[in-house]
Amino acid sequence: MPGLRLVGEAAAGDRAGNAKRPRRSNAQRQASQDAKLALRADAKVDADLSRTVDSIAFLSRNEVDPAALIARISPMEAEAVSANLEKAVDWLNRFVDGWHVFTGNIEAQGAASGTGLEAGRGGGIRLVSRRN
Repeated sequence: MPGLRLVGEAAAGDRAGNAKRPRRSNAQRQASQDAKLALRADAKVDADLSRTVDSIAFLSRNEVDPAALIARISPMEAEAVSANLEKAVDWLNRFVDGWHVFTGNIEAQGAASGTGLEAGRGGGIRLVSRRN
């Protein structure tokens, strides 16, 4: 018969194999943790960017007057809109401001007169949240 060994022997051998692996230093553990945090931060930015681009694309397709949408909204939908609208509009305003700075800087780099920032802001809109 082939050589048989007890289950306990295999487990003891595995443990002995792992014991030989060198232990990581504090600096190595910290570097690994920092790398994981950086990956998570990048993933969060990517997710937010995806939601932003998708949201703007979806909203830009709306053609019906908002009053018709408001008249048709269900109580559950109204609750969701009420809970999120102000925060969404505030965030979108910050995005619009940043977008105009970004596009203005790009235009300013290409414009000899240095008026690219104003040109970038010229066609923009400003969202304003209102309370009753």
